[in-house]
Amino acid sequence: MLDHIDRIVALTSIDAVGIGSDYDGVGDSLPTKLKDVSTYPNLVQGLLDRGYSETEIAKILGGNTLRLWQQVEDYATSQGTQTQCTSG
Repeated sequence: MLDHIDRIVALTSIDAVGIGSDYDGVGDSLPTKLKDVSTYPNLVQGLLDRGYSETEIAKILGGNTLRLWQQVEDYATSQGTQTQCTSG
């Protein structure tokens, strides 16, 4: 997984990388030390070992997703097409 992150960063930028935490639908194809979300510390340590900063890791683990989500919402608002999500 770390090699994939390195490759995406090399091809694009750190701002284009994001990872989900559910690992849904991948079966037994994940490395032993990254089997589920409880092993996130292993992923973080691997990124630190490869020289990623805490800021870059925060982008990978959710910051980029939140930024993109905000951009989509801002665009929808500018087009008059935003629908508010409500619970209840």
